[in-house]
Amino acid sequence: MTLDDRQLQIFELCEAALELAPEDRDAWLAQQCHDESALMADVQTLLARAERDDDVLSSNVLANVRPGDQIGPYTLEDVCGRGGMGTVYRARRVEAEFTQSVALKVLRAEIVTQALRQRFDLERRALARLSHAYIASLIDGGTTEQGLPWLVMEYVDGLPIDQYCNTNRLSVSARLALLEKVAMAVQHAHQNLVIHRDLKPSNVLVTADGVPKLVDFGIAKLVEPPQQSDAARAVEGVTTLFGQRALTPDFASPEQILDGRVSTASDIYSLGVLAMLVLTGRKPYELDTKTPRSLLKSLGRVTVPRASELLTRDIGDADINTLARERSTSPARLRRLFRGDADAIMGMALHSDPDSRYVSADAFRQDLHRYRLGQPVVARNASIFTRALAQVRSHKLFYSVLAATVAALSVGLVVALWQARIAQQRFADLHGFSRIVLGDVYDSIVDLPGSTKARSEITRAAQHYLDKLVGSDMTLARRHLDDELMTDLALAYRRLGEVQGDPTKANLGESALALENFRRALAIAEQVHDESPQAKSSRALIHRSIADVLSWQGEREEALEQLNTAQQLLTERLDQEPDNVKARIDLAYNHVKIGDLLGHPSFVNLGQTQAAAGMYERGMTLFEGMDDLTTDRGLARSYGVLLERAGTMAMVHKDTTRALALYRRSGDVRSALAARYADHTDIQRDAGIAIEKIADVLQRQGDLSAAIAKYREALAIYRRLADVDKSNANAQRTLAIGLENLAEALVVDQRQTLALERYSQAVVIREQLVLKDPTSHRLRDELARTREAINAL
Repeated sequence: MTLDDRQLQIFELCEAALELAPEDRDAWLAQQCHDESALMADVQTLLARAERDDDVLSSNVLANVRPGDQIGPYTLEDVCGRGGMGTVYRARRVEAEFTQSVALKVLRAEIVTQALRQRFDLERRALARLSHAYIASLIDGGTTEQGLPWLVMEYVDGLPIDQYCNTNRLSVSARLALLEKVAMAVQHAHQNLVIHRDLKPSNVLVTADGVPKLVDFGIAKLVEPPQQSDAARAVEGVTTLFGQRALTPDFASPEQILDGRVSTASDIYSLGVLAMLVLTGRKPYELDTKTPRSLLKSLGRVTVPRASELLTRDIGDADINTLARERSTSPARLRRLFRGDADAIMGMALHSDPDSRYVSADAFRQDLHRYRLGQPVVARNASIFTRALAQVRSHKLFYSVLAATVAALSVGLVVALWQARIAQQRFADLHGFSRIVLGDVYDSIVDLPGSTKARSEITRAAQHYLDKLVGSDMTLARRHLDDELMTDLALAYRRLGEVQGDPTKANLGESALALENFRRALAIAEQVHDESPQAKSSRALIHRSIADVLSWQGEREEALEQLNTAQQLLTERLDQEPDNVKARIDLAYNHVKIGDLLGHPSFVNLGQTQAAAGMYERGMTLFEGMDDLTTDRGLARSYGVLLERAGTMAMVHKDTTRALALYRRSGDVRSALAARYADHTDIQRDAGIAIEKIADVLQRQGDLSAAIAKYREALAIYRRLADVDKSNANAQRTLAIGLENLAEALVVDQRQTLALERYSQAVVIREQLVLKDPTSHRLRDELARTREAINAL
């Protein structure tokens, strides 16, 4: 054993011993060291140091860096996690006007050896091969001045997949859809010759938007070609050594635990355990991990149960009720869901023989998808085929005659079915393309500054395929697609409309095209006979999108009808799911929309200010008693909007004291969000609006210098967002509003020349917006008011 290998072994034994009770360590070490006294003495020396230095093995001292230190262009902020090799910090990169939150991993100083440098480099090589929407990406890497290797990864602000599903009470169908995405990420890794080897909930994080991210390739294995070099084999030896210690036994495949052999089939086994936990809420088994001997002994006793058995065996009524509630269903239905197909899928993924598992992560994903859609699954067919083959082998003559007869009668039928299958597959392919493009890809960029043009290109390409899929009268889609696919299709058309001309989001300023696609989305959604809470919510959001564009075009009465329909659907959804946080957020935001249309002075409205104020107050009551108003992103954004709207109503009624208090509360919520989500366009815009609203009150109170300073602060945010994304009509319009607000304050401050400059800049922007979207009454009215302000100077 080399010196580096010995150091690594000492460190690993010490770290494992620290997890045991002090009185159990000596006996355990004696067993691990096989009476090698020198090795045991070295481990005990390091143990004594660890205890003396207050758990030095998990302290910041070992990495020789601390929060606040600078590594390259990154400033360390706080510790995200620690492992046997290194410490992961949340860090921030700030350059000019560019800010980025990242996860920075640095190797621990006390274990920096040549072997571990090679191991760390292997992790970097593994990450460099991967580029996928559901995998945390490698951003940067290097070595500190002290010689410690480091790498920078995408920072994922999310929950472990099982916690996310339970917290949001995702249905079994939604959980399956999430697991499909995880399998896609694993498939991408395998296609790039990377085996993860440690798939578990804490390594699959899900963001607040529901996007899963596969993280921590610290014990990944690179699948090298047969002619790999001696150096590569040496690195792989270190990988195996480290991997055997670092894997998580409850999620590891039997072959990993028994002899350290790994292949892509090992990841598939781990996916099966992960899926079992996410779907049923229970792991298939628990292993005794106190010592290697106890681990192997307990593994020998393991029999993997069926998924359905986990929900009937050794589980009380309280537990099954909790599991059902977390999955938005009943205990009886939950138990039924996992009989048959689910049992077959889990059984195939968790087969003890690697060769009998799914041939790839994508094959596993496809079976999950078939199960979610109610289609026959390969796993069940495979087991049926195995039994049938045994029958054929024992009755060869009878089955030979039967096969000849059936073949003669069914050639025509086979041809017809084959042609139908080809047609159906074409529809599935078109739908799959649109779903990926408008789902996975779209979700990964929708909130990023500067993404409007990219989203435009995505949606324009998708429009062609969607229209082919649907047909001129939508009968084509209805004939070939089931309700779930029709629901996806409606969502795709809604997203097309959003990027084309939803005035509340980053858009291209094409409101007429947006309205056409929103109406098409509604027509498709109304063909789906589904009264589930999710279906009601989907239809409600389409009605709301239609209302936004109608209001933009001056059609206030019809817009109010659409919003009232959305209100009814969202109220019914919340009645069905009273504890669903998303349902509460959606309904609260609909109160905002109705209030804006009824009487908000900044919007085209129906002049009913009292009714508008009442609507905002009703929206506020939906958040009473909730604990996460400032930490959950969706809740915080909605709460910030309602505080702002209530403040505006106080301004309308000349209560500036209350208005300022409400605006400041809104500003606190929004600025905290903006600090956490520096790359989220709408959240950054919200922060600017909060600053601007405070400026409005300061100006009303006569504090012009403070008001002008605030207007300029908000304008800087708007200008940055507009400069980053020239195609974003919403960002350009917000910039024009910011210029006009500053100009108005400058006029009051008797600085007409500066005010004229700002108004003139706003006119240029507004003229371009009207040219792009001539059907918008609101844009034309706003341009006219800006010109009037210039004429009045």
